Formats: sequence, C-alpha cells, structure tokens
Amino acid sequence: MAKMIVGKELISIIDTGEIIAEGETKNCDAIKYDFVLDSRFLKAQYGAPIRYETLQPIDQIDAKINPGEVVYVLTKEKIHLPPDMYMQISHKRGLVDYGILTMGGSIIDPSYSGKLIFGLYNLSAKPFPLLPGRKFVSATLYRLEDAEKGNLENVPVPKPLDDFPPRLIEKIEGFAPIGLTSLEDAVKTIRDQVNNITRELKENKDSIDDIGKVIRKTREDIDENNAQIKRINESLGDLVTGLSQEVNLRKELRAEIEKDVGDKLKEVDGKIKFVKGAIWLATAFGGVLLTLLITWLAGWLQF
Repeated sequence: MAKMIVGKELISIIDTGEIIAEGETKNCDAIKYDFVLDSRFLKAQYGAPIRYETLQPIDQIDAKINPGEVVYVLTKEKIHLPPDMYMQISHKRGLVDYGILTMGGSIIDPSYSGKLIFGLYNLSAKPFPLLPGRKFVSATLYRLEDAEKGNLENVPVPKPLDDFPPRLIEKIEGFAPIGLTSLEDAVKTIRDQVNNITRELKENKDSIDDIGKVIRKTREDIDENNAQIKRINESLGDLVTGLSQEVNLRKELRAEIEKDVGDKLKEVDGKIKFVKGAIWLATAFGGVLLTLLITWLAGWLQF
C-alpha cells in the first residue's frame, strides 16, 4: 500500500526542489504542502492569459473573480513526480469560506511534470481578488510500493503543462460572470410591472364591478330567454296538438257532410224520377184526351 510522505521527509523534498520546483518549506505542514497562485491567470474579460504584473496599478483591481465567474489559474510551483510517487489534491478551507469553489483533478499521476491548472468559481456575491502567492490548494504526496509500481509499466506518461492549453483559451469567453446588475434590473422591472398592474386593478375596480354587473344581467337575460323559449315550445306543442285535433274533426265533419249530401242526392234523384214519370203519364193522358177531342170535333166520334 502506498506510503504517505510526511514530516521531515516532506520538508526535505520541498527543500531540494527536485519534485516541487520553486516550493517553499514555509508552505509545508505535518502532512501536506500548500500550492500558491502564479501571477498568470485566464479571464474572460481579457480573452487570453495575462500576467498580474503587466497590468497597470489602476487595472490590477480587475484581477479578481467576479460573482458567478470562472477564472483559470496556475500554480506558481512546477512539479516533477517520479514514477513511484503520486499526489492527492484537496481544497483550502480558506477559499471555501470566501465562496470560492476549486475545479480540477484531485489526483496527480506518477511521472507528471508541469504546473497544475485549476478553475476557480465564485459562488459568493462579492469579488475575490487574485493575488499572486496566495495559498489555494493543498497536496499530499504518496510513494508507491514496489508491487504497485509494477502495475504502471507501459502506462502512458501524463502530458506536461506549463501554460493554459489552447482549447481552454478558445472557450474562456463562455465563463464570463453572470451580470448581477442586469439581474437586479430585471427583478426591479418585474416588481414595477406588478405594482403598475396592482395600481391599475385598484383604479379600474369600478369598471370591473360594472363588468360583473353586466355579466350577471346577461346571465339573467339568458335565463329569462331560455324560460321564454321553453314556454314558446310548450305553446307550440299545445298548438300542434290542437291543430291535429282540428284536422281530425274536420275530416270527420267532411265525411258526415259527404254522407248527408249523398243521401240528399239519392232522395232528389228519386223525386226527379217520380216527377219525370208523372209528367210522362200526364203527357200521355193529355194526348189521349186531345185525340178524343179532335175526333169528337171532327164528328168521327159520337158520344
């Protein structure tokens, strides 16, 4: 199992500068070493790496991590880990107290050579100054046993880094801080809009009441119209029933009239036939009398 390097051995490693170059023994404690900030940092405001000392004194105030911003930093120290040693990184509690979150790997592989790169994200509402030489991460060193070293054969050596990689520089603009001022302005605008709506509602309360009255009156009119329609439908039903009865009565009356007319026609026809017979008989009898009269007058007939 890997052995932690502590105490005098750790101080000796820092003092020689072979494993941690530009390290200082004052940054050691019993079991770990505290890395400090390099003067170079990568910030969206500049779009490229910049050195703290190249800024004018008046501009050094911008060397900070604004709320909601991510700034990438380097360690001042450069490490050269041998094949039998690895490093475990932990975050400084002092930075956490300021609301600074450290983003980066927690294990540095054996044989790595170069500086360490971390992203610092400001979770707080206040800017955090980037001061070169400030402690920001701690490291614990471990030495592997012989059996463990054998498992690392043919494993690729980590790529060394002495500066910010180009791909990170290309993407730094995406780590600009969230505009808190803009956010506050948006909140204020929304609050003003809510206040205006509330005020307009109060001012238009009478209009709203009138609208409510109109709605209620309209509902009453609709109910009354529905009642009238119902009454009309009932009246129409009664009328249809009455008309049906009237039609049936007229049919019955017509049948009776037609029957009476038929009987009367038959009676008249009989009388006409009787009259015709009587006329015929009278005519025939008159003819006989006329013939007798003429015969008598002519002397043909003697009584």
